[in-house]
Amino acid sequence: MKRLYILLFCLSYTSWITAQDATEIFNMYSEISAKIVKGDVPNYLISLKEFEQNEDKFTGTFAEQLVLESRSSLYSFIGDHQKALEMYQPLMPKDNMPVDSLGLEGVKAKNARDIILQKAKDHRIVIINENHHIPLHRAFTHSLLEDLHQQGFKYLALEDMSTTETEINERKFPIKRSGYYMLEPVFGNMVRTALQTGYEVVPYDFHAFMEFGQRDSLGATYLKKIFDENPDAKMLIHLGHEHLNENDKTIAYWIKKYTGFDPLTINQIDLTEKGSPEYDNKNYQYITQTIAPKESSILMKNGNAWILPKRKDANDLQVFHPKTTYQNNRPNWLFDLLKRKAYEVNAKDFEMNSNFLLQAFYKGEPDNAIPVDQTLVKKAGENVTLALPSGSFVLKMVDVSGNVLKNWEVAVD
Repeated sequence: MKRLYILLFCLSYTSWITAQDATEIFNMYSEISAKIVKGDVPNYLISLKEFEQNEDKFTGTFAEQLVLESRSSLYSFIGDHQKALEMYQPLMPKDNMPVDSLGLEGVKAKNARDIILQKAKDHRIVIINENHHIPLHRAFTHSLLEDLHQQGFKYLALEDMSTTETEINERKFPIKRSGYYMLEPVFGNMVRTALQTGYEVVPYDFHAFMEFGQRDSLGATYLKKIFDENPDAKMLIHLGHEHLNENDKTIAYWIKKYTGFDPLTINQIDLTEKGSPEYDNKNYQYITQTIAPKESSILMKNGNAWILPKRKDANDLQVFHPKTTYQNNRPNWLFDLLKRKAYEVNAKDFEMNSNFLLQAFYKGEPDNAIPVDQTLVKKAGENVTLALPSGSFVLKMVDVSGNVLKNWEVAVD
């Protein structure tokens, strides 16, 4: 049903090629996309390789945008943040919205976590969004989990979570079938941390390929049952893109209507780097240059949160994330937000191999568990940095065919 829906949608915009050609192109796209999850464990490199090899077959067709979106997510999965941003850029119109210079006059950047945790005390539901190719957004949600749990938030609802995943709350870690975007290590570890902190993780997006409003209405209906059965429940909802706009028929709109609880809606997607500066929101550029926050921030003015004019009445808070800097070629937010340590792997361990994925798994978790961290090693003879919490890990070198070239154990203090 999913494949038919997407194909019919694409055909409606593809009058210049035959239905047979469109079907063949779409089938190729679907087959390549699915290769990451074929087999017992995810093969993070095979789909990327085949999309790159067949790039000319998709260029100029209706599937080109689908491929760019898939490749951007796949790059994020293997830890290549900059490449993920660059791949997604053609999908975004350049932002020509004028700078809200009057509104921004006199604003002060305040620590985003502090503001959110303070505001959350007055809410039963907190909703925060992400761009699916930007793990930074998951890292930020991850940084809120423990403190929100201490405030009584016990449910984590995930748009991405597979509706057939029935054992995750007992297992306490995500596996291959838990959710597509959960294949990305920062997302996987956000869920792992939530489970180990004491959250119950719940799916709700049972109708992901229905019309937007109807899909979210049905999702909110499911989530309402949790509040009906647990009168004191507090819930954190992590979802994608525009599904938290309170002035549209989204999860935020419907759950407020069904439960009577006004959600705290937190937008991360506008005031985040897009890759090349010309794609950044002009207000983002202005804030970067004039206010220059050094950490994830919420802009405050006269005791109120500043948000983009287009988000007024839609969102309560808007997080500004500074441009990514890099520590040993790894994004700074892996260390700052997730409180991880830089663990250097000596090039001698690679035995002069190159173009492989270096993965780190918690010791004791099965092979189909989601890695804690991973990065693509392109050159032989160079040391590589992983971002790891304290613990015992199994490191694996995996080639594009999914073969484990080597594995060994390490400990991080």
